[in-house]
Amino acid sequence: MNLVVGPQLLTTAGAINSLETTSTYKFLIDRFDKVHDIEVFAAGHLSMYMGAGSGSRLMKPEDFQGKKIRSMGPAENALLAALGSNPTTMAFGDVPPALQTGVIDGLLTSLGGFNTTKDQAPFFTIAGLNGIVGDYYWIGASKQWLNRLDKTQQAFVRNILTYDVMPFQKRMNFCNDRRLVEKYETKDPAQPGIYVMNAEEAAFVKKAASATGKWIKANTPGDADAWVDKFAKEADALVQANPAGSSDLEKTNCAEYAHYFTKYTKK
Repeated sequence: MNLVVGPQLLTTAGAINSLETTSTYKFLIDRFDKVHDIEVFAAGHLSMYMGAGSGSRLMKPEDFQGKKIRSMGPAENALLAALGSNPTTMAFGDVPPALQTGVIDGLLTSLGGFNTTKDQAPFFTIAGLNGIVGDYYWIGASKQWLNRLDKTQQAFVRNILTYDVMPFQKRMNFCNDRRLVEKYETKDPAQPGIYVMNAEEAAFVKKAASATGKWIKANTPGDADAWVDKFAKEADALVQANPAGSSDLEKTNCAEYAHYFTKYTKK
């Protein structure tokens, strides 16, 4: 799925929420079915604001030079390397002590990850929605397991995940992003907190973003190359069709979901 979560592709909420309409996504779920015997029910996002956290602000090319930055996998490593840093793949649980001891200088993570590591990496920089990497996933089931259920049970699983769980999940995560930005955003990059770069400031990331697509092409069968290029075009079309502020998701009344964030908070 690295194909569809590349940086600087789906850069509006409406575009992200329309991922499942693309022919690339449909190609991928068909491949999951035929090659891996998995039925994909839907896709959802965890955070639209993936960014870079560190003990100092990372917002210029020279800020990344030689820095040891934690990433989630090899596709993200390609972008970090293009920015001049030394990427390190690391499980999230190992990140806080690694930051504290200087094993790494920073990390790529979501707003939720920033909330967890803000004491060790208080400067969190975002190059716009999906500016550095996307953070969305598929949800599905092994067909071997699914086929053990009767037709009624199968329909129930599909329906509750597709029409109840995933729409709720999207609204909750959108509201979680919003509340964290409202709580921690700073307009002064010299101060700690969440700083959202403007298009001019983020231009150097956009220039390096093609590194991810090149990595995918170099590490997948040749037939995949056309899909990398196709999704770039589909993503651009979705962004044009879904400008910022136009999505129903952005009109979510987050006050209706606020109680969930306190209900499950450890006292």
